[in-house]
Amino acid sequence: MRKFPMTIIRPLCMVHERDLAAWAALQGYRKQKKLCPYETDSHRSDIKQIFGQLEQLNPEARYSLWNALEQEGKLLE
Repeated sequence: MRKFPMTIIRPLCMVHERDLAAWAALQGYRKQKKLCPYETDSHRSDIKQIFGQLEQLNPEARYSLWNALEQEGKLLE
């Protein structure tokens, strides 16, 4: 579903959050406060938990899903 005419680029989507957190700590970055009023209505935490479960079953699950979406042409609109 496309809500607006914009290309979204997510260059870090294949980097694990724990790796980003470790790098941010090494750089001395502070965690940003969450100010988005819609954050409580988001399913991000649910999806994060599901990805965690998938990766426990298959550590390569993230890459398998990415490749499947890419092969189906779902990554580019």
